[in-house]
Amino acid sequence: MKEINKVIDLLEPKEVVGPSFGMISSVCYNSIKCEPLSLFVAISGTRLDGHNFIEQAIERGAKFIVCEKLPEKIHPDCTYIVVENSRIALAKASNFWFDFPTKDVEVVGVTGTNGKTTITYLLKEIMQTSGRNAGVVGTIGAFAKDYYCRLSNTTPESYELFKIFHDFRKIGVDFVAMEVSSHSLHQGRVYGIDFKGAIFTNLTQDHLDYHKNMDEYAEAKSILFKNLNNEAVVVAFKDDPYVERIVSGTPASRRYFVGRNKDADVVILNEKFGLESTEFDLIFNTTEIGIKELHIKSNLLGRFNVENVALASVLALAFGLKPDEVKNSISRFKGVDGRMQRVALKNGAIGIVDYAHTPDALKKALETCREILNESSKSGRLICVFGCGGERDPEKRPIMGRIASEIADYVVLTNDNPRKENPTKIINQIYAGITNEGKKKVIQIGNRDEAIEYAYNLSSCNDIILVAGKGHEDYQIIGEVKYHFSDVEQLKKFGVDEK
Repeated sequence: MKEINKVIDLLEPKEVVGPSFGMISSVCYNSIKCEPLSLFVAISGTRLDGHNFIEQAIERGAKFIVCEKLPEKIHPDCTYIVVENSRIALAKASNFWFDFPTKDVEVVGVTGTNGKTTITYLLKEIMQTSGRNAGVVGTIGAFAKDYYCRLSNTTPESYELFKIFHDFRKIGVDFVAMEVSSHSLHQGRVYGIDFKGAIFTNLTQDHLDYHKNMDEYAEAKSILFKNLNNEAVVVAFKDDPYVERIVSGTPASRRYFVGRNKDADVVILNEKFGLESTEFDLIFNTTEIGIKELHIKSNLLGRFNVENVALASVLALAFGLKPDEVKNSISRFKGVDGRMQRVALKNGAIGIVDYAHTPDALKKALETCREILNESSKSGRLICVFGCGGERDPEKRPIMGRIASEIADYVVLTNDNPRKENPTKIINQIYAGITNEGKKKVIQIGNRDEAIEYAYNLSSCNDIILVAGKGHEDYQIIGEVKYHFSDVEQLKKFGVDEK
């Protein structure tokens, strides 16, 4: 139980109607979860408006209502707290309810279109090597030692987020690497978290169904950096065209730009790529980190994973870890499920499952596979299986079709998560971006498991089959039904027997 007057002080309301005293039993933004003496926060979502459920919350026992506008019906025994922004109010109330759980934890936020999951997992591995009790919050879920919570969003609502940090604190977690989505920044879900560091990976086309244009998308990402304090650490990929726009407004005094050009603070050099590992050097043009160079060998594939490893390494070094701790933990790190995950196939081909679901991510995954094939002494073909999600940015569909047809030798267009969109329409929109010449190498098979089987039957020894778009997901959403489906499981049907 918490005193409502303390909550009111934190929320700095425009108006309070009703008694400003009493005890609250819980904080809710879903009216169904309300109980006697609950504080109900009415937030406006993309589909539903919590203000329409105030009566339902009160019927279930809620006595304290946080809202942006007063409802028509006022209950004299209830307290109505009118605020400017209900989502910010939810974050403040949740933070208070869980006793400010991030105040004694080092939290690093990772934002950008691609690379967030891999970097957060890398940071967890590196920190654990140094003896820290590390946790991760992101696309695959929230987890730490002996703790796992599956999430529906990359960055959950503020209430769930602060509950996770509360749970982490109870098991002694002292470092958290967290994926921070543009939606969560724009909606204030991470408001109140004292980030000690932040990483920017890249910005490419995605989520334009929500942000409308790239400028709005970039502005949302910049919120993370603008809200850092002076002592925070910023690590950013310098070669991205949006980097200055996103990080220039930060008050953080410790900033490190990583890139392949010589004017970066940390320069990536001498990259070597293979099917089993990647090697490169980091050259430090700044004296603040305390070393001049670092050679890294990683199990992660591709040029884009060099960037991910480099960003995570520089952040860890800036946080005071020793170079050997960073090197050794990266060399042991096996990767993230569904991120360039390899499956050896019976016919001598290699299957790779990746979460690439944006034009840039698909391009980078395909280029990585092509680079591996080119550097191999054996000739092999590149086969790509992918689709696009329904009810998501349709503008990227023809772009991804063109990219796949230009880089792969064969393309199998199939369903991703069509949701309530017509699956055939989605595939046709992808197909529309492919040139007449490119269409000669494309086949359409809507059933995803049949598409993967077709790709396997098409393949032979030394080929690579890239199955892109779903990565770690173990489901497929068709209509409103979520079916069990895993790209990895489908490929393993044709895989080498594991002993």
